[in-house]
Amino acid sequence: MQRLNRGMLRRYDIPEQAPGGVRAVQFGLGEALLGVADRLLDAACPGLGIACVPPAGPWTGEGADPAALLREQDGLYTLLVRGYTGETPVKQEVVVQSILCVTEGLDALAELARDPALTLGLLDTEAPDSHADLESAARLLA
Repeated sequence: MQRLNRGMLRRYDIPEQAPGGVRAVQFGLGEALLGVADRLLDAACPGLGIACVPPAGPWTGEGADPAALLREQDGLYTLLVRGYTGETPVKQEVVVQSILCVTEGLDALAELARDPALTLGLLDTEAPDSHADLESAARLLA
């Protein structure tokens, strides 16, 4: 199976939203962040680049490691949107493009903290290991 990447956006006529740089940091890779917050930010602020800080330690969840997948796919992922607008059924496939990088380690986190362009922080408090994300966020703000 071919992985999504920035090089294939033009091939599928997907308009490229190339954020100019990291303006937000996101602690965690939970469904609420990827499925709601990142999607809304991608639509509302296409120039907002997000750096993801995955939970500390090895991936222990089901399936493939989402941090590794995002790295392989240049931070891109497809979100399936299904529901209704009034009585009309809606079915969309949206390529979320706001994630610019997935960090590794405290050095990358410290580099983010020094960037004066950083303006927004997101924390996944519903994740089972959100305490580790909170500790990383506290280090960033210290």
